[in-house]
Amino acid sequence: MTATVAVETLILTHPNADFDAFAGALAAQLLYPGAQICMHGGVNRNVREFYNLHADQIPTVGPAAVDRDSVRRLVLVEVTDPERLGDLAELARRDGVEVVAFDHHAEARLARGTALVGDDGALVTGMVKLLLEHEARITPMHATAFALGIHEDTGSLTFPSTTHRDIEALAACVRLGANQQQLARYLRSPLAHEQRDLLRRLMAARGERQVAGLRIVTAVTHADGYVEDASALVSRVGDAVDWDAVVLCIEMEGRVLVVARSRTTSLAVDDALAPLGGGGHAQAASAIVHDGDPDAALERVLAEIERVAQEPLRAREVMSRPVHTVASSERIAATLVECQRLGLSGIQVSENGDLTGVVSREDLDRAVRHGLSHAPVKGVMSSGVDVIGGDATLGELREVLASGRAGRLVVVADGPYRAADRVSLAEANGIVTRGDLLRALHEPVSVERPVPDAEATAAVRERFHEIERLQAVLPAISAVAASYEGVYLVGGAVRDVLLGEQSLDLDVMVEGDAIALARDLARALNGRCHPHEKFQTAVVKASDSEGHEIRVDLATARTEFYGAPGALPEVERSTLRHDLARRDFTINAMATSLRPDDLGATYDFFGGFRDLRRGTVRVLHNLSFVEDPTRLLRAIRYEARLGFRMDAHTLSLARGCIDMRLVGDLSSARLRDELLDLLAEPHVYAALDRMAELGLDRALHSLVDARGAATCVKQCEEVMQGPLAAARKPLVRLACLCAGMAGHEVYEWLDRLKIRRRDQDVVAAAVTLAPQIAGRLAGAEPPPPSEVHGLLEGQPLEVLVMAIVRAADPQRVAERLHSYLGQVRGVRLEITGDDLRAAGVPESPRIGAVLKETLALKLDGFVNGRDEELSTALRLLGR
Repeated sequence: MTATVAVETLILTHPNADFDAFAGALAAQLLYPGAQICMHGGVNRNVREFYNLHADQIPTVGPAAVDRDSVRRLVLVEVTDPERLGDLAELARRDGVEVVAFDHHAEARLARGTALVGDDGALVTGMVKLLLEHEARITPMHATAFALGIHEDTGSLTFPSTTHRDIEALAACVRLGANQQQLARYLRSPLAHEQRDLLRRLMAARGERQVAGLRIVTAVTHADGYVEDASALVSRVGDAVDWDAVVLCIEMEGRVLVVARSRTTSLAVDDALAPLGGGGHAQAASAIVHDGDPDAALERVLAEIERVAQEPLRAREVMSRPVHTVASSERIAATLVECQRLGLSGIQVSENGDLTGVVSREDLDRAVRHGLSHAPVKGVMSSGVDVIGGDATLGELREVLASGRAGRLVVVADGPYRAADRVSLAEANGIVTRGDLLRALHEPVSVERPVPDAEATAAVRERFHEIERLQAVLPAISAVAASYEGVYLVGGAVRDVLLGEQSLDLDVMVEGDAIALARDLARALNGRCHPHEKFQTAVVKASDSEGHEIRVDLATARTEFYGAPGALPEVERSTLRHDLARRDFTINAMATSLRPDDLGATYDFFGGFRDLRRGTVRVLHNLSFVEDPTRLLRAIRYEARLGFRMDAHTLSLARGCIDMRLVGDLSSARLRDELLDLLAEPHVYAALDRMAELGLDRALHSLVDARGAATCVKQCEEVMQGPLAAARKPLVRLACLCAGMAGHEVYEWLDRLKIRRRDQDVVAAAVTLAPQIAGRLAGAEPPPPSEVHGLLEGQPLEVLVMAIVRAADPQRVAERLHSYLGQVRGVRLEITGDDLRAAGVPESPRIGAVLKETLALKLDGFVNGRDEELSTALRLLGR
């Protein structure tokens, strides 16, 4: 029996989906977050290959697995006739199911629901426009699929139905990372009769060479006459096998046409054909050789390829490490948690020091749904290990992974791909997943060294020298950074440089040993280094030329894993991109090089500079708030401080985290720090209003009313003048948050927040005693000064501020409090206990009480001067 999956929004298209329909389904998935695609009628072969390669990034569900009763919305792509939906057609007719259709055929009609019909050459064109308007997160994979759909349905922009919007949408896809090499792989065009005849000859003569680590497909033949556009055959010759480059040498009419294509950055074929008089560009070139010997021409071309080709990326350079494993006896639930903790789509299974299988998160999820959480993982794992040597090229990796034969490859020292029963864990050097391969294919340069963002770099360098705090240490940091692989100003520091903030924190990330660099920097600044070996961090403290303290925080590039929502992260050493990927928001995920050879070069992998210009707070990934709910407070703080707003997706994730009640699981000290930082913001009112809007206040504590606290804070700000200006704002604002609590509830909450006990006492008094003080001071007749003194003596200013705000008549209470602060609080007796003992009074507890009584009489005007104080005190003592 097949387990079903609850799907609120289901995306369907027509059977045998082509790239336009498939790309439209992906676009619909971005427009409707959480939706699942169901390819109920199959897909074309090239679409299937593309999906196999990207399966981990595309949530899909099989027709039999859909829990039909859970479907509330049906999104149809390039189909409006329910009869083309097969067994799922009844969903389109079911009451309670909203139907939305996207199509671009003029005759498209929908029996019920809403049909969005465009008139562009490609359906996905209009959907790309919608995604851009909604500022959806379009990945390079999505952009590539969208571009393929546009190419396919417009004949690569040559069909009469092509509109200017198709061209603009394709340009947008390229701008968003559509991979041209991948487009060329999946596109094809029809052949003329003479082309087909020549193709048969080329296929019969096809061979393969390994040159400079590249797989070169070759074919040498002759044509009976001139064949127009023979170069169009070059990609067809390599269709049956994988290739890095194709070289055709065709003898026609006494001359040899040499055509070459490359789909790897390791080989520029125009360079290879230049000595033959050819031309073109790095991926496509041709030449005419006049000596008429195609075999000689081929050997010459291969020799030139050997000369100009760069060493290609190998499996050992793109693999992930270390090899994470679980024991075959480990429980399924624990294995799923481990996959979630590490962000893995699957994990290798080991037994007695050998790798014996692999289990996917999908299988683990299914097992949990079947109630098998406590069963051993060996019961659901796939036995055997897919192995490949470290010398394998990207082409070899792609051939295995795109075919669906394997989803994860264990990399060993050498050897071709093989399926083994077991492999010693000691032999396993790393793992190549689809994600690793895709990163190498889509971002081949960044696998070795990321390329700085030109626009962000220019903006940083323009402001770099305006930041005085940075200039005080920049020469020293840059000097010591020269001998390290990578040293960067990171996170909020880069954001603040771009915003022109002078008081930025100096956070430095090191690819390598941050503690070693910190010691070098401390020596250069004549300062002190405070290392933290456990966390691979260090703090350097020194003084500038004017004696002001300099503080630089340094950390080794690392990846953080969260074992549970709100838990403290576990740390592993990593690279620049992975270090930035662990951060909270895109605007805090930029890095600026501090090395002297590329000072100011800024790396922006996640669109932080764009969001900074747009005033957008955007999370880096969907589990950001789940992993660390304190980021909710941080997001609100950035909104208030910078005048930014969370984008719609981030706001939705924030609400989801609150609705899941994950905030109560926060580590209390971390919550305290974030909450106090928020309460210290100048625009705290906006932050508190936003907390109330999201329901975060009640999530922190059921009695917290942030909107009421915002009103209270405003009133306190008005009161905090003159002698009350010295009241501590964070404690006053915290008291405003606690205003609805009883005394014991205040203590319980603040104790969970790890607030210092003496500060707890202040806040509790401001909440519980302040109303009593206000009530006593608000009478028609003012109490005598001695009573006011007894009431207020020793009370912190924060309590007095809250007394005014909580009073029924704030003006009257404020006047009497200010009178106390100005005239009464500083009154002291001129005599002491020593004076009484000198007058013959024996030591006794009664002395203290009498001094208080004497002070009360002085405050009320009955005693004046030292002599009267002494005589009054002696009389009260019976002397």
